Amino acid sequence: MFNLEEIPGLIPGKIDVWFFDIDRTPSEIDEFKAILSSEERTRAKRFKFLNDRRRYVVQHGILRVLLSKYMKKEPQQVEIRTSLNGKPYVDSQDRGAIHFSASRSDEFVMLAFNCIDNIGIDIEKIRNIPDILEIVERHFTHNEKKEILFCPEASRLELFYKLWTRKEAVLKAQGLGLLTPLNCVNVAVSPDTFEPWNVQVAGDSVVEEFWVMDVAGPAGYAAAVAATCPFDAVLVRQSREEKVKKRFALE
Repeated sequence: MFNLEEIPGLIPGKIDVWFFDIDRTPSEIDEFKAILSSEERTRAKRFKFLNDRRRYVVQHGILRVLLSKYMKKEPQQVEIRTSLNGKPYVDSQDRGAIHFSASRSDEFVMLAFNCIDNIGIDIEKIRNIPDILEIVERHFTHNEKKEILFCPEASRLELFYKLWTRKEAVLKAQGLGLLTPLNCVNVAVSPDTFEPWNVQVAGDSVVEEFWVMDVAGPAGYAAAVAATCPFDAVLVRQSREEKVKKRFALE
C-alpha cells in the first residue's frame, strides 16, 4: 500500500503531522478502497470527476491506516464518525486518546494527530490570485489587512496563504469550520520561527483561545496547525517514499 515505518505512540504536548502525495497507481487505489467503510465508498462514488474520486479514496485510506497504527487496530476496525458541523472523529472507547484533522490541496494531503484535545490543520497550494486584495478586504482582520498591504508585493501571495492556512486551521480546531467568519480570528504579526503562539477567536458571547503554528510542508504549499490547548512542537513524520519525493522537489 505504501512504505510506512512503525509509528511511535503520541506524545502529550506534541502533534504528529504527516504529508502524503495521493496521486497513486490503480493497484494502490484498489488496496485503499478495500479498507474503506461502505459509507466512504458510497461517498467516493458521488464525485463527478474520476481524479477527485481516486484522491478521496487514497486520502481516506491513508487516514485509516495511520489511525489503525496509532490505535493498534486493523484499518477496517477503525470507526470514523462526523459531527453535525462536519468534523470527523473516532467513534470508540479510545476516542479520548486520539484526536485528528485532515486537509487536502491538489495532490497532497496533510494529516495531524494528538492525544490531548481538538486540533485543526490546513494545507493550500500557492496559486496566483488576481483578486487577492478583494478577498483580504472581505475575510481578513484589520491587523491582517495592514500586514498584507505593507508587505512587499513580491512576498504578498506567500503571506496571504500563510495567514489563510492559519485561520482555517484555527477554525477547524474550534470545530465549527467556516460557520465562524474568517475575520473573527486574527493571526497577524506572528513569530518568524516555527513555534506555536496564542490567538483568539471572537464569538457572539465568548472569546476562545487557540494555539497556532506554521508547518514546513511540500515545496509550493503553505500549511498550518492549531489546537485548543498549548503544545510544545510539531513532529513532521513522512513515509520513506515521501521523504524521497520531497527531497527531489526541493533540489
